[in-house]
Amino acid sequence: MRAAEPGIVCFRFRPRKHDGRHPDLNSLNQAALERLQLGGGALLSSTSLDGVFWLRACVLNPRTADEDLRALLDAIRRAAGPLQ
Repeated sequence: MRAAEPGIVCFRFRPRKHDGRHPDLNSLNQAALERLQLGGGALLSSTSLDGVFWLRACVLNPRTADEDLRALLDAIRRAAGPLQ
């Protein structure tokens, strides 16, 4: 697999079936970030742009592979799962 390019990526967790059960995606993402950080599974930061809360990943290691990024997304899904 090709290594990821170094950089900062901003993104948001959104449930697959976003049916309005959790209308405030800002608070969902904030709570998921806190659970992720406290659980030690990954270290993300965050930012807020125009009132929208974003998760922020910084990929610096040139050996970062697709599997590493998939593992990060899986960890975010696990952290956000109970909050939905």
